[in-house]
Formats: sequence, structure tokens, C-alpha cells
Amino acid sequence: MFNGRIRVPARGDLGRRSDAILVHELVHALFAQMTGYRILPPWFDEGIAQFVSECGGDSCYPFKMPVNKGGFLRVELFEQPFTKLDRLLMARAYRQSLYTVMTIVNLRGLDVSAVVIDAIAIDSKLGSDALLKPLELSYKALYKHAEAAWQKNHRFLQSPF
Repeated sequence: MFNGRIRVPARGDLGRRSDAILVHELVHALFAQMTGYRILPPWFDEGIAQFVSECGGDSCYPFKMPVNKGGFLRVELFEQPFTKLDRLLMARAYRQSLYTVMTIVNLRGLDVSAVVIDAIAIDSKLGSDALLKPLELSYKALYKHAEAAWQKNHRFLQSPF
């Protein structure tokens, strides 16, 4: 958890996951520094943190669809803190946030960090549409692409890089 400090409540040995967890929380800390501790849309903040911490090399390709994947969450649920969701919806929100970031990467075939993250500044607008503006993509269009791909069980078989 990152709330101004990186906190990793650990019960027992985290093993190999400890590196990924620390990288994930470090992404949140870096975003906080970049934005002056202003809030990013949760789908973006969590999606990028997962992408950076879990998708090194081709480890996210193909995307592993959950067994009970459920439908794609309503758009408004991606814009509120995931901690407000019940446990099952929260898990789906995290997974679908990663999926949404992977949709951006696969739609544009480029490194998200090189375009979107580099455009984030302490005084920049942080809404979903503002973040996606450098990609000439609206959040509504991205959401529709991600939702349609999710419903078709599209697994992003290989990295576009």
C-alpha cells in the first residue's frame, strides 16, 4: 500500500513476489511525486503499476483470463478508489485495469510510459481523457475497446514490442 509511505504488510515469506510488490508500490510513489500527490484515475494508477511490476519481458503475454472472469465492470467503477469496492469486485477491478493498460499498448503498439507517463507533470490535468490525449484516444473509446476484447476473451497473445 502507498499512502505517502510504502507499506508492505507481510505475513511470512513473500518469496519472489516481494520484488514485484515493491516495484508496484514504487510506481505509486513515483506517480505521487510526479503529480504533487494528486489522485490519478484508479484504473490508470493500478493498471500501470501492475504492468510495470508484472509484465517484464513477456510474462503477461498471453493474458491469463480468470476462470470466473465476470463481465467488464461499469466505467464509473474504474474512476473511484478500488478500496470502496467489495473484495470480489476489487480483484476484478485490478485485473481489468491491467487489461485496460494492455489494451492501450496493443492498440497503439507503443510503450505507454514513453508517451503517457512522460506527459504527466505536477500541474497537468489528471483525468482519464487528459492522460490519454497524447495518444489521441478518449477514455470512452479505450473502455469500449477493452470491454469488447474482454467479452471476446482476447488474450493478447504476444507483446507488440
